[in-house]
Amino acid sequence: MMRPLRMFLLPIHFVGGLILSIGLAAVCSAEPLRTVAEARALSVAEVEAGREVILSGTATYVRSIPSDFNFSLHDATGGVMVYPDERSEVRPGQTVTVRGFTSLSVHGLRIERATVELGDPGELPEPIRTTMAEVREGRYEGEFAEMEGVLRAVRLETPEVRPQRLALDFGPRSRRLTLWLLEYPGGPEQFQPGSTLRVRGVVMRWRNPRGQTQNINVLTNSEADVRVLSASPEPVGQSIAEAQLWNGPDEPAKSILLGGVVTFVAPDRTAVVFQDGTAAMRVRLAEGRAAEVEAGEWLQVRGFPSLGDYTVVLEDAHVAAQGPGEAIPPEVYGDAAAVLAEKGLVDRDARLIEVGATLVDLKTRDDGLRVLELSSGGVSFGATLPLSAPVSPEVRAGAKLRLTGVCELHLTEERRRINKLPDVFKLSLRDERDIRVLRAGPWWTAGRLRVAAIAASAGLILLGAWTDLLRRGNRRLREEVTARERAERELANERRRVAAELHDTLEQTLTAASLQLNAASRTIDAQPTAAMQRVMLANQLVSRSRQEVRDAVWDLRLDDKAVTSLSPMLRRLCEESGGDQVQIAFELQGEDVPCPSHIAAQVIRLAREAITNALKHGKPERVTVILATPPGEWVLTVTDDGSGFDPQAAAGPDTGHFGLVGMEERVQRLGGSIEVRSHPGQGCTVRLRIPMELS
Repeated sequence: MMRPLRMFLLPIHFVGGLILSIGLAAVCSAEPLRTVAEARALSVAEVEAGREVILSGTATYVRSIPSDFNFSLHDATGGVMVYPDERSEVRPGQTVTVRGFTSLSVHGLRIERATVELGDPGELPEPIRTTMAEVREGRYEGEFAEMEGVLRAVRLETPEVRPQRLALDFGPRSRRLTLWLLEYPGGPEQFQPGSTLRVRGVVMRWRNPRGQTQNINVLTNSEADVRVLSASPEPVGQSIAEAQLWNGPDEPAKSILLGGVVTFVAPDRTAVVFQDGTAAMRVRLAEGRAAEVEAGEWLQVRGFPSLGDYTVVLEDAHVAAQGPGEAIPPEVYGDAAAVLAEKGLVDRDARLIEVGATLVDLKTRDDGLRVLELSSGGVSFGATLPLSAPVSPEVRAGAKLRLTGVCELHLTEERRRINKLPDVFKLSLRDERDIRVLRAGPWWTAGRLRVAAIAASAGLILLGAWTDLLRRGNRRLREEVTARERAERELANERRRVAAELHDTLEQTLTAASLQLNAASRTIDAQPTAAMQRVMLANQLVSRSRQEVRDAVWDLRLDDKAVTSLSPMLRRLCEESGGDQVQIAFELQGEDVPCPSHIAAQVIRLAREAITNALKHGKPERVTVILATPPGEWVLTVTDDGSGFDPQAAAGPDTGHFGLVGMEERVQRLGGSIEVRSHPGQGCTVRLRIPMELS
């Protein structure tokens, strides 16, 4: 089934690759785009592919600072940002010809890797007449446009960018439109909040990493592009109650003057709440401003009314005056259900209230606030307190409290749609004095009960452990005695094994060396050549004995209980033994069964001896070492393609050749067997079988 399927897929892959190649060739061979509208008509994929463009138009905005150089090109069909490879003396109103490639950035389409050809200086093109409402809706992106609006705030760009641009903010914070001004010799003071301005510039949309619109700004070259139509009127003095009747976004923006006694100051001092009689309002200071005021002081501010989450708030506010004030008594409610009662609920937001509740839990947040989870009258609500304010130990779960704080009503979008009143609120507490303990929480809290239960359980566990420890101690003593007796038996067995090995190898080798030396001493005068050969043979026998002693000492150092892996050891042996003339390969057949380290050491010696014999006597071009693990045994096969030999006629220890004899003795000590197959001119195969039950 797989083969016909593969045969069917091959043509599909071929056709798909052919289509892709044709598409890429078409893109590469496409004529350059000549208008901004053609570039803006491209799909996202086409823009990212880097379509070539040749555009001619007027530079409507130029940003040239040490860290950045770009400009906006505007032709009869629209505008686009250009990022040249090199700086040039582009001026606003100058005609330019740009050759580059499309790309995507945080503000959408742009032209990069661009070369710029300067044309004649000139005037800025006639801007599109529009409104700020249309621009905020996303219209005229990249266009050179003109619009009017009431200035809400004046501020400087972050100091991280030099030189700083001047920011002119229009509209409420929820629908803000900001104009960035590059050059403003008259200083920020020439623009006053509340004045009506006519501005022109390039409309730019800033996007987040998902491509969603974050904000829309207007980029302007100089203060010459900003015209003051009417100066800022004197703010209209109103009461807080009158300001709360503001008619919403449809009413023209105007600056008002409000005053009241401060009931709450945000921890970062960028917002306050003040109250005049029973009317209260939240005030958000202009960006970069901080309120140097404390709760209880009288404060007068000027700012712009705007619709908050539930009621009217004052935004972009500036402090006009402040001084001592009279304390505002909180409105007292028996429980949280009374706070959410419909009567007067609309005007309860931002007021200072007092309510009784039972503490359910006390938590801390990463934003520097402590959160009290409370229950009262069948309603759950929360209260926040700065972490800098200490809390009495009596304030714990189950405590009966009276809390004083600023009420914040929360209206979900669902309830807003069906014209329902808020059913959730929270309190903003100022300090520890806003928490009055009527009755401390029970000492036996759920947490303490858990600790006590854990301690009791731990005691029972310790008692049982002590009893078990005594029982285990007696058993351990018996096991230690048994282990000591077993160790003594194993030591005796090991001594006998070493003695037998030394007797079978070292004693025989030394005896043979002694016989050769005796024979050499008797014939040295009559047959000096033969005597010299016997001495050399004795020397080889002594060398062999020294190797056997080292092997025996190494075996004594090995831990019989430790296990290792044969495969990586054999692979490393093959890599170390190979050379330029001989290729030595390793192959594992089956699983790499863990092997006791003392057996692994013997297997490695056997493999090394087999490889050495092949290299020394066979002169092969390739040697293959195969480790197989059939059930119950390790099978090591060493094969070479060398000259081969007759195993029956192979030289033995009497001529100083110990290879095969030594291998046979070592395999026999492991309880295994060795098989040698070879013929002259046909290479050699040595196969070793070692039983696993010895491990």
